[in-house]
Amino acid sequence: MKWTGALFIFILLAVSLWGLQAYKVRETLTSPDKTFEMATVENAQLIAAYVDKGILAPTWHFAFYNPKTREIFVTSVKGSLWPWPHVTLKRQTYSTEYNYSSLALQKTLLKNWRGQAPALLFNDTWYSQDNQKNVLSRLTSLRIQNASFGKIGLFYSKNGFWVGLNEIKSCGGDYSFPPAGPGGILVPPELSGKNLPTVIEITWNSPYGSERALVFFNGAMIKAHTTKPLTCPFELQNLTSALRIWREYFEYNPNRMALWVSRPLDTSSKECTNETTWVIIALRNGDCGNEWWGKLEDT
Repeated sequence: MKWTGALFIFILLAVSLWGLQAYKVRETLTSPDKTFEMATVENAQLIAAYVDKGILAPTWHFAFYNPKTREIFVTSVKGSLWPWPHVTLKRQTYSTEYNYSSLALQKTLLKNWRGQAPALLFNDTWYSQDNQKNVLSRLTSLRIQNASFGKIGLFYSKNGFWVGLNEIKSCGGDYSFPPAGPGGILVPPELSGKNLPTVIEITWNSPYGSERALVFFNGAMIKAHTTKPLTCPFELQNLTSALRIWREYFEYNPNRMALWVSRPLDTSSKECTNETTWVIIALRNGDCGNEWWGKLEDT
């Protein structure tokens, strides 16, 4: 009987310690200040934060930008159960040609989080499902001047930030597509459930080379300049045709999706083709996804 009593005390003590540790994890992850201090990157600016639901407590994703190295850092902080309740941290680094300093946030804005999940802090504002829904239409109704474009890209992420390139494996197949993705573009998550892109990249000709711009869901814009002219420019009146294709292929319910519009080179003649084409990648589970392409009509 003595050993059963000792076992009971041991189990009771273990459960109590487990519960205490789980409480500490939850206390840390429900405090924006404590979580930020764990995630912060030296010499980098906070440019976005995303909070999602987790097992023990909210899961945090922070995006930082270092203007000297031109790098984006995405740090994820979440609670884990195995083998003991604890906080895990994961950081990924991506090179970028864009200067995100105009999106830099004061960390005091983190305190304005009201406990909602999912929630996004971007461009000095906290967004939830309701208020992001109200501003997404600004991007889809974007009016673009009739100019010579080099490439247009539309990007979407269902949960978490999307940056970098993915080695896409065919879902249910034994082959892969070439690595693709937003590269050095930070794609904020779409919270509203309207399945719309949250950032668009536009490249067009200018008198001194070419210009590029990122236009985010709330109207924020980042521009970049290069002296290299566009290889195969094309004309486009609006985004109507591209958005029609976007909605058609969103039926596959991806976690991440990108659509590019461009005028490709002919592989044999090395000259620009006469067609404007589109390419879509859609990721469903991790790096599992599909790729489609075709001719863009009404250009």
